[in-house]
Amino acid sequence: MNEENRRGYEWKIVILLAMLWGCAGMARIAITYLFPQIVPELKLSNTQAGMLTSVVALTYAIAVWFFGSISDRIGRKKIIVPAAIFFSVTSWLSGVMHSFFSTAIVRGLMGIGDGGIFSPSMATIAEESAPQRRGSNLGVFICTFPLIGQGLGAIISTQLAASYGWRWTFF
Repeated sequence: MNEENRRGYEWKIVILLAMLWGCAGMARIAITYLFPQIVPELKLSNTQAGMLTSVVALTYAIAVWFFGSISDRIGRKKIIVPAAIFFSVTSWLSGVMHSFFSTAIVRGLMGIGDGGIFSPSMATIAEESAPQRRGSNLGVFICTFPLIGQGLGAIISTQLAASYGWRWTFF
């Protein structure tokens, strides 16, 4: 593959995985922007609301380690694609739950999907990038979590919730 084709392939991989990671960030953090609607409807305490965000982080941390090591052995794509599908399904299910316990279970499962996306994506970008572009490519990937998840996600999720309700926002 010549240098021009290689660079185009690199950017396709980086953009695709970065957008996936940004969407994962948006679904993971959107619940915090929707708490003003979710907390009264599910009758949650502040502690329970905090636990709904914390459980994702806990299961994510475990899944990053677990899926990173598995993807080294069986291949990155075999982890990323099912993790993305699993993550999407659990995000959708977040809008269906009607109790703290069921929402916590689904959000915990979402963290597993997040972890299955992150470490294999990082490794894929590192492997597919030319050494002189590896750092910038990984930087583009990493920055989409706060850019899309926290920046655009706050606007998108609150506007969707205002128009359609918090449950439909997760779909």
